Amino acid sequence: MKTEDEKIFNGLRNGDLEMIHYIYTTFFPTVENMVIKLNGNKEDAQDIFQDALTFMYMSLQEKKIECKFSFGSMIYTIARNKRIDSIRRACKRENINIQELPDEQIEYTEDNARLYDEIEKFSLYEKHFNLLSPECQKILKFSMQDMSLKEITYLLKFKNDDYTKHRRYKCKEHLMKSIFNDPAYKELKYDEH
Repeated sequence: MKTEDEKIFNGLRNGDLEMIHYIYTTFFPTVENMVIKLNGNKEDAQDIFQDALTFMYMSLQEKKIECKFSFGSMIYTIARNKRIDSIRRACKRENINIQELPDEQIEYTEDNARLYDEIEKFSLYEKHFNLLSPECQKILKFSMQDMSLKEITYLLKFKNDDYTKHRRYKCKEHLMKSIFNDPAYKELKYDEH
């Protein structure tokens, strides 16, 4: 028998409207409470919850996340990160120096910390992946789907497998350089030690 979380992840992945309604009624109040504690309002909470849910749906469709944490922890962490990012952006726009964001009471566990790290790393990867040329994005997506060089060469109409291999290498190299040069990567790397 499937666990409750597996049912939720599968329901979201499949776009099951009943499950999506269940997700809203079950998890939105916690996210709303967190957003309000972080100086937001109900409309902010609705926007953030929708963004977090869309992010999870897209990630499940593209098999970019593993469902090894509870759904509640994942939606909460993603929503919290989105709220903090929006506060940081607003402060930057207004030229406000914030020493510390409000910290609502959440249970700190090793699983939550690992989940937070994974989401931060994925968000950084996704940000730089989206900056790649459309061709590089296709090459890397096909590679992540375990397509062979022959298949990628055929689909992208490249001249031969060697060229495809070279392009894949260059795309990966460009992506990694872009990530490594991001100040957020340096912060993530620093936080790991």
